[in-house]
Amino acid sequence: MPKKWLPLEANPEVMNAFARALGLSAAYAFHDVYGFEPDLLGFVPKPCVAVLLLFPITDATESVRGVEDASTPSAENVWFAKQTVSNACGTMGVIHAALNARDATTRDGYFESLRARCEGLDADARAKVIEEDDALETAHVGASVEGQSVVPTGDEEVDLHFVALVEVDGGVWELDGRKSGPVYHGATTGAGLLRDAVPVIKKYMDAASGSINFNAIALAADMS
Repeated sequence: MPKKWLPLEANPEVMNAFARALGLSAAYAFHDVYGFEPDLLGFVPKPCVAVLLLFPITDATESVRGVEDASTPSAENVWFAKQTVSNACGTMGVIHAALNARDATTRDGYFESLRARCEGLDADARAKVIEEDDALETAHVGASVEGQSVVPTGDEEVDLHFVALVEVDGGVWELDGRKSGPVYHGATTGAGLLRDAVPVIKKYMDAASGSINFNAIALAADMS
């Protein structure tokens, strides 16, 4: 039977404590994104190196697609792993964010240890490493009971999902461990990852018109 964890709350304080324990650099922190208008985006410190998007799983959001044409770049430099543990999308988002952001991890922390252990492995083999990692599961369980939300029971179905949006090789990539690989959403514009991620976020918001179950959390400079 596949493993099933409790979901991670979409809460920067929870994610910061969790990620710091795994080796997130003190130079970065997770921040709430309060809205997608330019003035609200301006509250997020720069640089922003990743965005975690929480959205409802519906037939419409499952139909959102990336950009596929002859100019689509190779995903070989994107660090990606499949998700085989149920409800682990928050942790997968944190891992994908940290391992694709330049200088976002400490040399001797868990993130870099995971990178080393997964060197040369494909996305499925990386998923197996993560699934069998008892230390990561313990850290996730500890983080999942923090925060302000009511912790669901193991039997409850969770219809919300995290993906990470990152910038690699001049492109915006969506990393969703349920999919076969990274999804390309077009070239960056020079406006910064957060602003370049907004069109992707709006694809999901438009697909689930009327739903309020969205949250965006930016991994950006820690100004504290």
